[in-house]
Amino acid sequence: MIDLHSHIMPEIDDGSQDIYDSIEMAEIAEDSGVEVIVATPHSNFKGVYENYYDHHFKQRFTHLKQALKDNNLSLTLIEGMEIMASDDIIQKLNSHQLITLNHTDVPLVEFDFFVHFDYIHYIVEQLLKNGYRPLIAHPERYFCIIKDPDRVRTLLKMGALIQCNKSSILGHFGLNIKTCVDYLLKEKLVTVVASDSHGIDVRTPDMSEIQFYLDLKYGSKMAELLLESNPKKILKL
Repeated sequence: MIDLHSHIMPEIDDGSQDIYDSIEMAEIAEDSGVEVIVATPHSNFKGVYENYYDHHFKQRFTHLKQALKDNNLSLTLIEGMEIMASDDIIQKLNSHQLITLNHTDVPLVEFDFFVHFDYIHYIVEQLLKNGYRPLIAHPERYFCIIKDPDRVRTLLKMGALIQCNKSSILGHFGLNIKTCVDYLLKEKLVTVVASDSHGIDVRTPDMSEIQFYLDLKYGSKMAELLLESNPKKILKL
């Protein structure tokens, strides 16, 4: 499996708190069948996690990659970011302050949970016009999408990609979010399912349960598409 969304990089956001957490997260992911994991720390989050692709970011990534190797983990670690949408997102991507997943044309973009759908539409439109294919992080958690899940169909038709969280599908975020994501899956409006892992106890990078769930409820072909084929295409592996 390929996990496109994780907060495995240590001491940079609300995910892994230290290198030991990160190593344990990597062990959990690998044991569950994950072969590739993308480190996507919160970035461009004004006043909260203002992470950018600088020396500090690169150093933490390199340190983590070496730690995984030193601990005999075969998990492949790839660079990425979970980018908070902003009016200057294009400028920051073009100047490489912000990076896409594996330096492709696909940025992982998140929005405030209370975002107005018009703003999502605007940001997606601007990214597409400038040669980026946005992968929208966990839209099932945005109130405007919970209210009208068919809005995701509009984003897909525009050219955006959709990433949903395993925790949403398994019901860990409540009934409204699960109902929304179940509809998206049933209507085949999801491109990728990822862990959005934040630690070793809660919201872990263990992907075995979601693989079993998707296989059982939607079939092995769909599980493979959401957990392997589509992520592989996005990362250009």
